Amino acid sequence: MADTTEDVTFVYTAMIGYHPNNLTVVIVGHFLIEYLINKIIFNKCQIANRISKYSFSTKVDFLNAMALLPNDLYKNIKKINKIRNKIVHALEIDLKPKDMDFYKSSGQKIIINKPKSRDPEKHYFKMLLLGTLTGLRNYMLLTLKISPDFKF
Repeated sequence: MADTTEDVTFVYTAMIGYHPNNLTVVIVGHFLIEYLINKIIFNKCQIANRISKYSFSTKVDFLNAMALLPNDLYKNIKKINKIRNKIVHALEIDLKPKDMDFYKSSGQKIIINKPKSRDPEKHYFKMLLLGTLTGLRNYMLLTLKISPDFKF
């Protein structure tokens, strides 16, 4: 039985803490997704050393083109990367309700209803990132047979 403290979703929750700001929620999630993307590259690509030096976006495009990343995860990860790029340059994002969506493994687009929380953007970011990390973890385990654990 694996140590659950190494599960990437547990690590994400532990790293962002109880009252994170939006920047923390997005940056930590993006960091862990890139960690998993690199694990896939090093486990499935013969030229992993070259590919691992590419930008995040290029690595994600490469894995999608090689059919090593399902389309729903690809779309969600690309969306996360856009959010990350915006938030690190502006420290805030003005999301419209139509922007609060993501894709399920069936390919179905899910629209998140604006929550009644004080910070609907943070709620959306957490759902998008945790959902994407969970989907990526499950895909790695079940389809690619790669351990998605994160070790400090």
